[in-house]
Amino acid sequence: MSRAYICLARNDLEDNFLQLLDLWPNESLRNPIYDGNGQTEYLTWFRQNDAVAITAGPPVVANDTYYGLRAYLFDSIDNQSTGGHLALTVPFANAIATSLLTMVAAGAALTVAAVDAAVAAVCAASDLTGLTAAGSTSLGSIEELLRILSGETYRVAAGAAFTTGASVFHAAKVGVFVTTPDIIRADGTGPDAEAVLYGLPVIQKTPVVQTGTSDLNFHAIRQIVHTGILDMSAATGVLHQLKATTYAFNNPSFTYNATTGTATNAAGVRLATTAARAVVVYDLAGNVI
Repeated sequence: MSRAYICLARNDLEDNFLQLLDLWPNESLRNPIYDGNGQTEYLTWFRQNDAVAITAGPPVVANDTYYGLRAYLFDSIDNQSTGGHLALTVPFANAIATSLLTMVAAGAALTVAAVDAAVAAVCAASDLTGLTAAGSTSLGSIEELLRILSGETYRVAAGAAFTTGASVFHAAKVGVFVTTPDIIRADGTGPDAEAVLYGLPVIQKTPVVQTGTSDLNFHAIRQIVHTGILDMSAATGVLHQLKATTYAFNNPSFTYNATTGTATNAAGVRLATTAARAVVVYDLAGNVI
């Protein structure tokens, strides 16, 4: 069975122990011998979308280490808007990210056709997936996009080059989905994923330099399987309630006002009231469940 992706559609839900309990197996009640991986979870992680600054080069390089959607777009999209194969510009990346996040906030599909059309509307003759625009060498995929939107951490390191020395869009991505961090434990040195796998912060007594894909910003995202039970939850159960635009949640750490509020939807638009969809659920192809 394929994965499904549950994406938070508003920023005021992180770390509030919003639980999804009507999937199966229940993580707390399952028999690990017979039931397989648990499917119930806390909906914890809002998408990351660092603003990216670049040095024009050639090559075009990232000025710092960046996480999230815009970093992924720089790493994935072959900019053919001027007839060549170039890196994105900052305005293009910002506009494409806003367009895609607006689609999430609206509960819209993120299929190849929809996503590539959104890219082309901003960056002419271009796409994300390399499947739509003629001649495109783009490196992205819908599955990777959904992983990021559902909270997984994508990182592009400082100095990473998006083009060659001849300013041609690179042939392979330089970013990675990060993995569990290396930390110093009381009983020695080594990887310890227990705290982070429960969505808890990484606390360490002695700083450790992270190497390879290890990263303190790792988010443990449970892999949700697209089953009939998930479909039922989306149709009549907990996910159905969370998907509704009438879903109301008041986080006292946020304010709700269309002009000055701090609570926003996935695209950064301020929420005028506490009522807005909490999640959007996608299948592997980006269709809304």
